[in-house]
Amino acid sequence: MNRGLPDVDAKLVALTPIGTGTVMCQLCAAVKTDARPFKRCTACRCVVYCSVECQRLHWGQAHKEECGALCKKKKKKKKKVLCVD
Repeated sequence: MNRGLPDVDAKLVALTPIGTGTVMCQLCAAVKTDARPFKRCTACRCVVYCSVECQRLHWGQAHKEECGALCKKKKKKKKKVLCVD
């Protein structure tokens, strides 16, 4: 069931910073700095969050569904896919 979420390939591309090196929280768009380390989703490793609170909120809003799809896509390709620098 897809609730208007982009397809997995589009999501992988959307989460990959191009040339800027800027990494942002998937939920609140806070920018990662040396003083503010981010954590990746441990299942798909394709999204990052600035806090546990953002991770929990995003899980309930959208990531639970897309995470499973991302994991399946990565297993199907049988290679490690890095989505975020």
